[in-house]
Amino acid sequence: MELKRKWKNFQERIAGFFEEVQRTGSDIKHDIKVVKTDMYYEFIDFIANDSKIASKYKLIIILQLSSASRISEILNLKKEDLYFGDTPLISIKILKKRLTRTKNGTTCQLTPKRREAAVNEKILTLLKEWVLPLQAEDYIFANPKTGKPYSREGIWQQYQQMFGSTTHGFRHSRINHMFEEHKLTVEEVANVMQFSTREVAFKYNNTNIRKSAVNLANLDKHKAS
Repeated sequence: MELKRKWKNFQERIAGFFEEVQRTGSDIKHDIKVVKTDMYYEFIDFIANDSKIASKYKLIIILQLSSASRISEILNLKKEDLYFGDTPLISIKILKKRLTRTKNGTTCQLTPKRREAAVNEKILTLLKEWVLPLQAEDYIFANPKTGKPYSREGIWQQYQQMFGSTTHGFRHSRINHMFEEHKLTVEEVANVMQFSTREVAFKYNNTNIRKSAVNLANLDKHKAS
């Protein structure tokens, strides 16, 4: 009961940072909770400075939100996958799925790629202290009992308690921020995120701008036919 009350109070404190948007361009037709674009940096500062959030979760949350990575990519990071560039840039290894059609069906290959991300300086300092004692092959977020990464399901449950949302919402939040705050084009977002096609970038743009663009494209297509 005490734990539920703690996270209920926490959710009330952070409610103003979030908005629910329709998840468009996807087979999954439901709203998704994302960080408001104009409060993106304020939310990161809040997470970095809140004393109630354990260091492990601060790092996981801000790494995911800054790099727009899937939670599985963050949890499977090893020390050797993380490179510190010019402050506050870091470079992390991600695995990109590549579907290949063969005569026997479709196969999936995972190709190592790198993605750079700007990270809150307080979190960057904490991250350096966190990984310093680790060996190169150690997972950054390892369960001390097993040495293996924390499970995605376990982190998902923690996100539900803390934010009342899924882990994927922060990936959407960062990509929305690229579209709205930085005014990146679909091609630029697809390049930054190393998406296989520009259509994938469209699927992550949950803004009214995107909806208007899709409506306009459909209207033009109708007129042309």
